[in-house]
Amino acid sequence: TRITMLSYTYLQLFAMVSIGTSFPHMMNSRMKGMMGSSSMMNTIQSLLQNHDQINRVYNNTDDGIQAVTTSTNPQVAGWIKQHVAEMELLLTSGGVIRECDPLFRTLFDHRSEIRLQANNITNGVSVREWGTTQCGASLVQVR
Repeated sequence: TRITMLSYTYLQLFAMVSIGTSFPHMMNSRMKGMMGSSSMMNTIQSLLQNHDQINRVYNNTDDGIQAVTTSTNPQVAGWIKQHVAEMELLLTSGGVIRECDPLFRTLFDHRSEIRLQANNITNGVSVREWGTTQCGASLVQVR
């Protein structure tokens, strides 16, 4: 059976993530564009591997969301802060992540309708994210 290069690359990623292997050094430039920088991927991978140490309180507001994400583990709290800063930079700089996901593609296509205010707190981050239009608000809430 013949496997296309793209599906082979995704199979490699799936296998490495499944066994907990760090993979950013193996990603080609096209994949980095689709998924974010290797620093961002390291942060996301660290958060996923430590999800049981993360507490998130999340509430919808009329125009978006209010969330407080914390961890009693200082290293995990640092990753939370780093992740929020990286995602805020993507949103404001024209970057993208998860281009293959229709929701994230739409979210980044409507970035001009979305605002984010993040405040670092002792064990994590408090975030208010809102839409300046009904579409922006809906995108923030559904994500």
